[in-house]
Amino acid sequence: MFFKKSNTVAKEVPPETPVTAPAINDLTTKRLRLVPKLPEADQTSEMDTYIEVAKELGFSPDQLIEERLNRYFLEQNIPLYNYDNVDRYLMTLARRENEVWKWKPLREKDHLLGNWQITGRNDKGEEVDSGGHGSYHKTYHPYDKAVPLHILQRVKKIEDYFLDIDLKFFVSDYSAPKPDPFIMVTALINVPQKIFGVWDEPAFFAKKE
Repeated sequence: MFFKKSNTVAKEVPPETPVTAPAINDLTTKRLRLVPKLPEADQTSEMDTYIEVAKELGFSPDQLIEERLNRYFLEQNIPLYNYDNVDRYLMTLARRENEVWKWKPLREKDHLLGNWQITGRNDKGEEVDSGGHGSYHKTYHPYDKAVPLHILQRVKKIEDYFLDIDLKFFVSDYSAPKPDPFIMVTALINVPQKIFGVWDEPAFFAKKE
């Protein structure tokens, strides 16, 4: 998915036809998770130096933010979920309720600044200017259901680690009694969304993935 300013259409390859939603337990298999690749030792050392120098200079381009997020999740052994597969899964569930799934900001401060929004798609997979599956708009209210403790702890660790970056956290949601929420993190503009958690319906405490 891409960010865009209102009235600016972002190009995107149409997704595959939605598949039958798997059981929630299937979402923790390698089929949905991304497979990370460990960098060579010398490359790791060079990147560590690059990150430190960039932080001292206040240089934080989108590509570097994404690289730092990927490295963090890899080092912390936190699984990332394939966005397209999660999108199809949630689209299938939402369509059963005649709804669309959206990204709700976790907190008020997670709203994107200005007129930035995340474009969504209709049931045919076609991009729409506003609303739609996988969308975010500044008019969306923050997520209003329970989030498990271990997810909140993970959010705090990520936020504390990236004090120099204004990260934004979002939770998937649609109008259903017991949706299966996913949580993702991103930054402004063109940093791809990183889905790093899922739980089986809203709860204060839930089994870890």
